[in-house]
Amino acid sequence: MKVEGFVDSLDPTDRERVLKAMHSTQFKKNQVVFHQGDQGQTLHIVNRGHFIVHSTSQSGDRTALVVLGPGDVFGEMAVLSTESTRTATVTAIDKASSLALDRSAVDELRRTSVNIDRLLLEILTSTVQRLTTRQMELTALTAPERVIRRVCELLDAYPAGTIRLHQGEIAALCNTTRATVNATLGELKADGLMVQEGRSIVVLDADELRKRGKAL
Repeated sequence: MKVEGFVDSLDPTDRERVLKAMHSTQFKKNQVVFHQGDQGQTLHIVNRGHFIVHSTSQSGDRTALVVLGPGDVFGEMAVLSTESTRTATVTAIDKASSLALDRSAVDELRRTSVNIDRLLLEILTSTVQRLTTRQMELTALTAPERVIRRVCELLDAYPAGTIRLHQGEIAALCNTTRATVNATLGELKADGLMVQEGRSIVVLDADELRKRGKAL
């Protein structure tokens, strides 16, 4: 979902064309950007704030897929693939904004620049790989191990280390219960890796936490 330096990685000409085609979109806290099943006409790059991505199965089960922060890209699957239907619902967690590219602008940029087309396809490939890995983790990792992995991922969206999510939201990201999240976070707190400040989790030792996540 994230390609570091999305715009900065382009040459000056392509960078200018992308910036000219973008338009800023503002979102209030808890505002839905789009719903699963909608027609996808816009690709978004997170400029400020955070968004959460949910999908709903045919049986009605709702699963949180990922939390996105500045620099992350969303909406790319519907815009870049031949199937234009949104595969998930995206909601602003807090006051947020994105830089958006309409489908017509994306098509024109891809048609006229090999580098832009390559970069956008890398984003799409990254999304597919993440979804595949997440599915494999459901059988390969225990619930507490998934909690550690998700908290490590959340550091990408909250690089300062203060994760402003309640335990129910973290549980949804891990496909587990709040009790499991509470117990796992309790162990990490006991080890001095994090503390609780109100509804937020503050990571004190991101390097050690990431080491644990990679070791799983």
